[in-house]
Amino acid sequence: MSIQSNKNKIRYRIMKDNAGQIVFKAIVIHPMETGYRRDKKTGKKIPADFIENISVSIEGETLIEMQLGINISKNPFFAFDIMQQLSSGQQLNISWTDNYGDQVSYESVLHFDERGTHRGDSRKSGT
Repeated sequence: MSIQSNKNKIRYRIMKDNAGQIVFKAIVIHPMETGYRRDKKTGKKIPADFIENISVSIEGETLIEMQLGINISKNPFFAFDIMQQLSSGQQLNISWTDNYGDQVSYESVLHFDERGTHRGDSRKSGT
């Protein structure tokens, strides 16, 4: 299933911090609607639309898996430390499922620049 909208996009960066720790930082473009808000023009409830699960893996090994819900804000930001060494050429997968069961998956091959940073900016729709 392909999702064509202004949601389900991600921008992320993998880099070393000042202490040499590898850090993953990402913002997911998603409305994260609770289902409790009302449309200001019509007064009707805006349907719930939020990410339930998100996972990040390298070469098929899950680095982190998170369970989310309606208490997470629009366009959520995530950051976590990566405890293993990474190198250019490794396969990164970021995937999530929303409350409708729609699945989105973004894959990228890591390419680190001279500062040891890998940046990703998806324009990819769900699969």
